[in-house]
Amino acid sequence: MTNDSTSGKENQRKKQAGEYIVAAELCRRGFFATTFTGNMPDFDILAIDDSGNLMKIQVKKKRQITGILMQKNSYKSQKQKMRIL
Repeated sequence: MTNDSTSGKENQRKKQAGEYIVAAELCRRGFFATTFTGNMPDFDILAIDDSGNLMKIQVKKKRQITGILMQKNSYKSQKQKMRIL
């Protein structure tokens, strides 16, 4: 049986791993992407494309992964959802 602090640490590790997976996939697709240590209020990853468009990305995890769904929030308050399969 695990205690609350152990399950909390495990959840944090899974969250961090998910962020790394998304950042790696973005890099594979031609973006520059970086994750942050700790909690950022509105995003988990900053990514930039070759044209200089900056995206704030928030990663959400699910129990079963069927793809990666990202919501892109630019600093111009435009919202777009992107699914990476």
